[in-house]
Amino acid sequence: MDRGALRESVRDALQRELGKYRVDFPGLGLGLGLGLGLGLRLWVEDGRPATALTEASRQAVLLEGGSHGRTGLGRLILGSVSGEVLDHASCPVAVAVVPGAAERPV
Repeated sequence: MDRGALRESVRDALQRELGKYRVDFPGLGLGLGLGLGLGLRLWVEDGRPATALTEASRQAVLLEGGSHGRTGLGRLILGSVSGEVLDHASCPVAVAVVPGAAERPV
């Protein structure tokens, strides 16, 4: 499968998943009912996640992401996308830490 076809396949799968949330949260992607004209943008990008997110921050009002909450040696070995994005983003960044995720296998 070529990269273009793979990208479209991933985009379609993500759209289906996002569609499930739009049923429960009809304002999702429509400014969240705040009248701000903000929405969610779905995109699929090749490359390093931190680089892609930092680049996307140039056109964003807010980036939101998650973190496994790893610290110490685990963070050093695996790197920290959240930390790099926090250091280099052009807009505010919100990072949600998933409780207990650090103890789960990678």
